[in-house]
This record gives sequence, structure tokens and C-alpha cells, in this order.
Amino acid sequence: MSASSQHGDGTILMVFMFRGDYLTNELGHEIINLFDADDGKHYIYVNPRGYVNEKKYGKIDTILLVRHVKDFQVEIIAKASKLRLFNGATDVHLSHDNIKYNQALKDTKKKQNNECNSIRYGGKKLVDIFGFNTPGDKQYVLVTYEAGDFRRTKKNEYIDFKNKEIVGEAEMPRQPLTVYYYPKKENGEKIYAHLLKKIIEDDTKWESKKNSQKKIKIDEEIKDNFNYLNIIGKADDELAFSNWFHYYLKNISILNSFAKEVLSMNGAVKIDKFSAKTEVLREKERIDLLVIDADSKQMLVIENKIKSGINRRKKAKNQTQDSGKNKKDQDEMEEEKTEDVCQLAGYRKSAQGIAREKGILDVNRIKYYIFLPNYSTIRKEDCCGYNIVKYDEISKFFEKELNAITSAQNSQYYFDCFVMAQFVKALCRHKSSYPDSLFEDNYRQFIERIKELNSSDRN
Repeated sequence: MSASSQHGDGTILMVFMFRGDYLTNELGHEIINLFDADDGKHYIYVNPRGYVNEKKYGKIDTILLVRHVKDFQVEIIAKASKLRLFNGATDVHLSHDNIKYNQALKDTKKKQNNECNSIRYGGKKLVDIFGFNTPGDKQYVLVTYEAGDFRRTKKNEYIDFKNKEIVGEAEMPRQPLTVYYYPKKENGEKIYAHLLKKIIEDDTKWESKKNSQKKIKIDEEIKDNFNYLNIIGKADDELAFSNWFHYYLKNISILNSFAKEVLSMNGAVKIDKFSAKTEVLREKERIDLLVIDADSKQMLVIENKIKSGINRRKKAKNQTQDSGKNKKDQDEMEEEKTEDVCQLAGYRKSAQGIAREKGILDVNRIKYYIFLPNYSTIRKEDCCGYNIVKYDEISKFFEKELNAITSAQNSQYYFDCFVMAQFVKALCRHKSSYPDSLFEDNYRQFIERIKELNSSDRN
């Protein structure tokens, strides 16, 4: 093994995990960052290629592992310190000219291969799991650091790059997978101080070393939520989900259960039982779902949002120009002459018109809901009075419905079970706090790769 722990100058390295198009085609090497190896040690892979800048590595004291959550927000997952740099994990070879480059690359691979050869996860060598010796494989750095101290967060910790009181002039890293924060740097003092004092040095935010240790369990059953929407590239398609909601809510029995168990819990309003004559309409006056019961004189207005936001537009107010005002005064009045019109407010007006046509004259009998993924950045104050229903609540309801029809053990339910099972799996993607499933997908691949190696050894 190489040199002992480095002692830096206080530099913090933020490493973004599970971020990048490459993860759709290959197993992300950063998956090892969250698990202890079989030898009980904790190893860190620094994105994007495993190496750190030769001029900076000796300055790093702490690595923060983070994941982009949504918009300008990142979640801090863990911290690593007491770092020992692995052989070949600096980019010194990149400065070589073309003649020396290939030799430098071979030397790096040899150093890494020798040092990583004994590292195992789930009983299998790291070099085999990632196909290190596969011809044509360009990956040459498998481990960047060994962390003498690794701690997970006790609860979700976030950095919001819109909060300038915390981050100062620091911008949200859009493309880079690594960002360095220094003790002394112009325009970087605020975020550095916050990361150091409010996050890294606050022991109440971190699990003990014992509680942070997690090893790969190859016998662990990992739920696979792959479904038909994944196959046809519609996993984030609002229309597909709205159509599916329409398909199920046309069933009056399901509608009544859904209204009682989900909708009435969001908005604390009483929803009467719907009659058999209830209409469930799709895209009426551009409203995603409209439930109209003329018998009970009630209506539900439902908007479904996944990756899109709530549209707003400027609309001119009904004002006349005052010719006595000078240009400056007129300019100052321009903002007053327009109003911010919310898309949902427009739907509300349309729904009230439809309600009157159906004889529903009491506007309090119209209930408004917006379905949102758990990772949505849409705020309550943006929803124009619509009651928010999160996808995890919807998913929980349909899981219960699926269990009910599955337990019926009746052949007429086979197709219904299959379709609803696909729906429940599709919902899982959007009940997560994250806008993607890259960690789950990579972890599954990691386990599957280890199992494949075990299987090939037996054969």
C-alpha cells in the first residue's frame, strides 16, 4: 500500500454521484462510495474518471458525497476524511505528450491493478466486477482514496444554491461532477464556512462510524420496478399517467375508495359518494381529469404534473391609458396594467362554467387537486388553491388495490392484476425524493454483476 493519510489545507471536495448520461450505458464506479469493502475498509471513487487534480489532491481534507435532488438543490449523503491517495489516482499522466502517454497510461493501470487486486465486494474482486482487464476498457482508475473515516448523514441534509445567505456568490454546479471549495477564495467564503461549520464539524448531523458501515449483501432482494413505460420511453410522460388515472377512476368503486382514502385526506374536505352516473372526463377544456356527478351535485378537478411546471402568463388588465401621465409615470404603471395569470386559475374558471351547465351551482362543491411527484419543485403557493396529492400517496392506494385483486385468485382478474402491477411499478419512479432512479439502477447492476461472477465461477 502507498503513503499514509494526507494532511491537507482544509480544502473540501464535493463529489456529485449518479449524475451523467454515462450511467444509462454502464455501471457507475461511484457505487463503491456508499459501501464498505469485504476487508472492512472504505474506498472512494472520485468522479468522473477516478483521478484528482495533481496540484489539488494534497490539499483536500474532506470529501462530501452529494446527489443532485432537484432544481438548485443537492443532498449531502456522506463525508469522507483521513484520506489516503491510491497509486495512479492523479492526472499527472495527462500532461505527457502523445509519445509518452500510452506508457504512462500502462504504468497507471499497473499501479492500480496491483493495489486494487485485493479489494473485494460480495466476495468478488473489484477489478473483475468492473471488467478492469477487459480488452479495450479505458477505465484505469478504480479507486481514488481510502477513507480512514466515513460517515453517513443522520437525516437528509441539503444545500440550496438559491439561498445566497448560505452560499454567497457560489453558483450551482451544472456540469462538473467535482467542485473544490477552499479556505481562502474570493466569492467562496460563505459556502465554505457553511459547509465546514454547519455541516462537516457538526457532529449531530452524522451517524457514528459503526452505523455508517454497510456491506454489499448479494442475497439481498432488490425490487425491480422496470415496466412497459420504461421500454417505450414514457416513464416520465404526463399523458401516459393521466390516461392511466382516467382508466382506473372511471371505475366508480375505485373512484369512491380513492376519493375517501386519498383525496379527502388532502384538503380536509368531505367528498360525497359518487353515483353510477358519474362522468370521468379526460382533457375537457384542457383539464386533465374532470369528475362530474350531477346527481350529488359535486365535481373534482384534477391536474397531473410530472416534469412540467405550472404555466403562467402576463395578461393586460382592463385599464385605459391616462394621457396626463408622462412617459416615466406610464412606464411605472406598465406593471400595474398586467396581471399574473396562473394556468390553474384558468382551469378553475373553465370548471366553474362546466359546473353551471351541469346544474352544480355551489362553487364549494367543486374540489381542486394537483398530482405531483415527491421530487417536484412546485410549491404550495404556486398551486392557486389546488390541494396537493403526492405520488407516494397515490402509489400506496393502488398497491392496496393490487393486493386486493391479486388475493381474489380469480382468472378474470389476471389481466387486471398484470395491468395494475405495471401501473404500480411505474408510479414508484415518481414517489421517490429524486427525479431519477440512477442509484437504485446502479446498485441493482452492481449486485447482478457480482452474482454473474459467482455463477461463472461455479460453471
